[in-house]
Amino acid sequence: MARFLSNCPEETKEFGKKIGEKLKGDEIIALFGELGAGKTTLIKGMVAGFGIKKVVKSPSFVMIAEYEEGRKKIYHIDLYRLREEKEAEEIGLFDYLNSPGVKVIEWAEKIENSLPKETIRIYLKIISEKEREIIID
Repeated sequence: MARFLSNCPEETKEFGKKIGEKLKGDEIIALFGELGAGKTTLIKGMVAGFGIKKVVKSPSFVMIAEYEEGRKKIYHIDLYRLREEKEAEEIGLFDYLNSPGVKVIEWAEKIENSLPKETIRIYLKIISEKEREIIID
């Protein structure tokens, strides 16, 4: 388990970039944390660190956004609007989890029981208006 304390969104993004630089290409990363904890900010850094230059936006309305450059692909999955776990199957989420590429899931607590055991879990906690605690498990 690793713990990081971020003092501002820029530090959260930079920490995400360091994570992204270490990704091999088939990881599943589950992000847990309340609204405003910095999940999308962390993903922006991860995508940049993985070598993708596109601007990352929260895919809340489409649920899954794909970012690809060359042979590198990241699926940014946002389950905020998911009401129940069975909807994940209906939208084909589990097909994505078995596809090549990095899969990063916001609001992963909504499908926590269905996540593969090798999933990297990252917990973001609001400490203050700007500070965040980030724990990788």
